[in-house]
Amino acid sequence: KDKKIIVFELDEVKDNPLLLSIMLQLISSVINETVWKDKSTKGYIFFDEVAKQFKFKGVLEKIEYFFQAVRKQNGAIGIVLQAISQLPDSGEFGQISKTIIENTQVLYVLNAKDYSALQNRFGMSDHAYHQMSSLTSDFEGQYKYSEVFIMRGNQHQVYRLEVPQKVFWAYQTEGAKNEELMKIYHETGNMESAIDQYIKTD
Repeated sequence: KDKKIIVFELDEVKDNPLLLSIMLQLISSVINETVWKDKSTKGYIFFDEVAKQFKFKGVLEKIEYFFQAVRKQNGAIGIVLQAISQLPDSGEFGQISKTIIENTQVLYVLNAKDYSALQNRFGMSDHAYHQMSSLTSDFEGQYKYSEVFIMRGNQHQVYRLEVPQKVFWAYQTEGAKNEELMKIYHETGNMESAIDQYIKTD
């Protein structure tokens, strides 16, 4: 309870229903103790890469409950999905997913393969759809940037994020260029120096 952040990594137990159920119970207990009982401090619950666990009974239902109840507990909740199709839209889980969507206060979209599916599931206007589908990013040009679509209620807009080169490389973790940067880092033992050196040679 004295920790500012608590992380549960479920990847190692995703194929073991028994261990997964134990972990889910543990997560629920922690949320009850740190968010539900202590309303003096705002608690944040954040689910990332959890879609693989949706197939196990109880996972989606538990997330649905948190989405419904968190605002009354002076808390906030978020979930990261690679695609909206990861939330089932039919069968026994369809209604659960609908409840999660209805209780989503803010939607952030970095990119999507199917913008029309997002429009349909979130009941967006055509204007919101066209804004969202206009998203672009450029990580190769002189001024690297990414764009994000943010919607809260009926208010929505596209925002561009452009950061200094040093900041960009501090958070860039993919691809061959990152491998080059990490090679310099292992040689220097200092990330800031490695980034400076990499920028000069890039």
